[in-house]
Amino acid sequence: MTSTHSILVFPAAILAAACSFSGTIAAGRAVEPSPQATARPAATREFTGAPSPSPSASALPAPTRAEYVPEPDFFEPSPDGQWVANSFGYYPPIKLQVARADGSVAWVVESDGEGWSEVILRPAHWSIDGRYLYFTLAPFVDGFVLYMDGSGLQRLDLENGQVTEVLAGEGGLQSFSISPDSAQLAYTRSKEGFEWLILRDLATGEERQWKLAAAPV
Repeated sequence: MTSTHSILVFPAAILAAACSFSGTIAAGRAVEPSPQATARPAATREFTGAPSPSPSASALPAPTRAEYVPEPDFFEPSPDGQWVANSFGYYPPIKLQVARADGSVAWVVESDGEGWSEVILRPAHWSIDGRYLYFTLAPFVDGFVLYMDGSGLQRLDLENGQVTEVLAGEGGLQSFSISPDSAQLAYTRSKEGFEWLILRDLATGEERQWKLAAAPV
């Protein structure tokens, strides 16, 4: 009976030791990578039998004021966890900061709001290959989000920071959606009194369109 108990207790002890790890992940915000911290020996104090003199006031370092870092009004991490997009401001000028999670790269996009008095730069789609972030202007009216996808669509290249216009906002609101495989863009457009559904191949730019009504609306 003693032998059986020792066999059961031994794996439980190993499992308890394996599950005892605890840790945290700290998010940082930096343009350049931080140097790796090096281990330093703990400071020791030798007992002399006499109290150490107090430092003079002039020897104390002067306090400095920490740099103020504003909280984003909206943020969204990429699906792979490698990037995070932070939107700042509801009243133009506004900006979108897209930074690597490790703080090594940060791109900043600024906008004058294109005529919208209350608006935010909002992520719309992270490409499946991790290279692009599509974003839009998302207007508000008296603090309420409008039931549209946004005004215009832009694409940020995460490798070089280049911004490309995909859809012109033209001061209006639009409905659009990018396919989960990041290959197709579907959007609507009013033209010649009709409402059209347009499907674009994002690799080639080729478009197909369908009229959504038989008569002008």
